[in-house]
Amino acid sequence: MALAKTYMYAHNLMQAGHFEFQTADVADGPRNAEIWTSSVWFNQINPVYRQCVGQIFVGTGRTKAEARDMAAYTALCAIGAIARSS
Repeated sequence: MALAKTYMYAHNLMQAGHFEFQTADVADGPRNAEIWTSSVWFNQINPVYRQCVGQIFVGTGRTKAEARDMAAYTALCAIGAIARSS
């Protein structure tokens, strides 16, 4: 799966009732060189996935979207919703 669309894929899975998750985003550094940090955590997960409720998954990037995609990728890999690419 392309990393660039991982957050959207996670959101679509949530809308389909596979799990519930929340996010938090923070920017750090000067405006012309911000580094974004996004956190994703599950509130509820369908029993077919590995249970990681309450665990926080973090991603960083040069844009908010990049950081969210990285955090979502890590979270989806952890519960077994997608396979980790090498």
